Amino acid sequence: MISITLLLAVAYGIQAQRPHYNKTCAFVKNESRGNIMAEENGEPLDNGRITRYIVYVETASENPPPIKRLMVNGKTFETTATRITENPLNVGVRLNNDAKVCITTAKGRYLWMLDCTNTISNDTLTITLQKKLTKGQIVLLSEVGGEKYYDAISAPIELQPNLYM
Repeated sequence: MISITLLLAVAYGIQAQRPHYNKTCAFVKNESRGNIMAEENGEPLDNGRITRYIVYVETASENPPPIKRLMVNGKTFETTATRITENPLNVGVRLNNDAKVCITTAKGRYLWMLDCTNTISNDTLTITLQKKLTKGQIVLLSEVGGEKYYDAISAPIELQPNLYM
């Protein structure tokens, strides 16, 4: 009887569980490149603006969060989690009121920055989900044990762009 109870307890513990994030913070920076590629006639090939999304996730686990993709404004990005040990972390300055933005990680928690890399093509489920989002809202797509989970977080806080000299 003990072995059956132990087996059930172990099986229950191994089941995929919905990821839990203690805190999520999203930011956006609209930056401009110094030199913009142009046609022979001088017309720019693009506007030179780069929109950069930065998401921080606080977890209780020292393992990276299982977030594989991030969706915002009709685009889907692959993500890579990078552990941040700086505490408090100076994120930047708000665009609308020049307030300094810092994130403080709670004791015994771990802070991760999600690097948004390649834009990837959307599958049918992602396209359907994108249509339900409000402009600027961010969705984190996690995968645990073959199960997919979607967590919507609030619209990002806009930060002042970095100045490149």
